[in-house]
Amino acid sequence: MIRALFSLACCALLAPQFAQAEDACPPIERTAGPPVYVILYGYPHDGPVEASWFSLGNPRPDLPMVDDDLVRMARLFDALGPERMRIHGEPDRAASARLSSFGVRPPTWRSLLESVAEVASDIDKAPAGATEADVYIYLAGHGRKARRGDKTRLLIFGEPDGEAPGYNGVIDSALFAEHILTPLAARARVHLVADVCFAYTLLQTREMKRVETVFSPPPEVDYVTPFSESFPDVGTQLASRSVTLEDPTLAGLFSHALRSAAIGPADTDRDGVITYGEMDRALAVAARADRRLRKSTVVAPDGDPNTPFLRWRQSPAARVCASPGATRELRDGSDLFATLPGFLRPTSVWLPPGRTFTARGLRFEAVDGTAVPLQK
Repeated sequence: MIRALFSLACCALLAPQFAQAEDACPPIERTAGPPVYVILYGYPHDGPVEASWFSLGNPRPDLPMVDDDLVRMARLFDALGPERMRIHGEPDRAASARLSSFGVRPPTWRSLLESVAEVASDIDKAPAGATEADVYIYLAGHGRKARRGDKTRLLIFGEPDGEAPGYNGVIDSALFAEHILTPLAARARVHLVADVCFAYTLLQTREMKRVETVFSPPPEVDYVTPFSESFPDVGTQLASRSVTLEDPTLAGLFSHALRSAAIGPADTDRDGVITYGEMDRALAVAARADRRLRKSTVVAPDGDPNTPFLRWRQSPAARVCASPGATRELRDGSDLFATLPGFLRPTSVWLPPGRTFTARGLRFEAVDGTAVPLQK
């Protein structure tokens, strides 16, 4: 993929090559942005299903790449310069080392509620008239559809540390909406990213009734409209209406596709802000390119596709201008952080500042600068 990316330290030696590339990456005004908060939650094990719920399927094997997804998504959101980041997971020894700078909390309902309370408290302390905060929530792990009567819910799982709903290790979408989305959406713009099976069902909450919307046979169930009406300040990027897969190199396929688009390629108007509409189009292209990816569901806050998902130009992220070339891989240590499509023109790639990345064997530091043309 990227054959040669250079940091600003190389500018003195490569100035003639940089001049032309700099002209092609348009200037972007960097301004202060809203405060950012991040909560990541991953649980690799299948969970028990409550006896009062009906759910098909035997227990499924563990998802070995959930920890890797937490690491890679933490790097993505870290580039936004969050005021607070809380990560819940069961990282293995290697993943734990990679997340040591962030700290890891247990994947329990109790701990998740504590993180939500901390973020809510931080936002409440902001002075009157402060810019509305952005809160990013990321979920990874098993998901199950379950039905009770005419209600369909998504079940996600965690370590049991009690007997009450949620504390018993079973978190349904209504419980999640009531205790996670509701308090945060009352204070901030919430961006929910879910890489779990049947993630679309996460839109079905307790207050909603099942609504059948017939487009063409067979009928589809519309959860988007009632969800948007109940949570106008929440945007979602959901992996699938069915199963979602992981890969031993890419980790979660949806997470990898989202990250690969979100660091720059999705920004088609090159303004340094990636909107929900731009992400929707980019994820559709990714699904056409990889048949293992299912159709994702992107729901913009207030139904406005121009709502920002990532405000890179208002973040401390390093803006690296990558030159045109073939498909390219971008590695963060041993992790395949993103797969960038072939560019027809120099394109901004937004990365955690000062962090070292590798592209086809070349190590470079993520700092504001440009990339030289790819060379064999």
